[in-house]
Amino acid sequence: MKSLIAKSTLLVPLFLGLIFSIHMSFLLFMPYTGDEVEFTIAPGEGFSKINGRLASLELISSARLFHYYTKFQGKMSALKVGTYKIQEGDNIPDILEKLTTGKGILKTVTIPEGKNLYEIAQILEQNGIAKASEFELLAFDPTLIDEIAPGAPSLEGYLFPDTYNFSPGVGAKSALTAMLENFKRKTKDIRFDHPTLSRHEVINLASIVEKETGAAFERPTIAGVYLNRLKKRMRLQADPTTIY
Repeated sequence: MKSLIAKSTLLVPLFLGLIFSIHMSFLLFMPYTGDEVEFTIAPGEGFSKINGRLASLELISSARLFHYYTKFQGKMSALKVGTYKIQEGDNIPDILEKLTTGKGILKTVTIPEGKNLYEIAQILEQNGIAKASEFELLAFDPTLIDEIAPGAPSLEGYLFPDTYNFSPGVGAKSALTAMLENFKRKTKDIRFDHPTLSRHEVINLASIVEKETGAAFERPTIAGVYLNRLKKRMRLQADPTTIY
């Protein structure tokens, strides 16, 4: 009889543990049953706040379980800035996968040739990518400038015009970094050597010419005119020079 009681005493914790495991597994894979939602992770937002918002919106079955599961997966600091679609049927593992792979909703934004940094900032803000004021501030950040154009007053001329795919609300730093990296890729094989102009001055002159005309065939002629004026120590007398 004592042996039976002892065995029962041992089995109770095991049984309770099994019930707990089944319950946790049920919560872990419990699917979201609401309407499709766009969930945004903002720049600088920490795990606790993200977890709390997921729970308050009832996108996950348990904030505590999401915390434990994320920690177990070693992804506490791996959640990426962006906007993501949370769909009916998504469970905790599905949602964590979306938030850590960075494969969220992307918005296509085109930066036309000839736009200055203030105009680019406005385009980004109008498309919900970043705040114009923050983008402008970063464009004058000495640390960022020194990485690509030491001695330059700003990043004017280095924000490569192109079509980009940004996550809505990704922020000024990410958008600006993407443009600078694109500039590096697109100009890596270009030589900026000039007998009298520095690399930065060549890039600024190219930007002025680009701003002066949208017609590519006119640019060599205009550039030649400006170079001759510089050689003669004349003013460029170009409208875009007020920007540079």
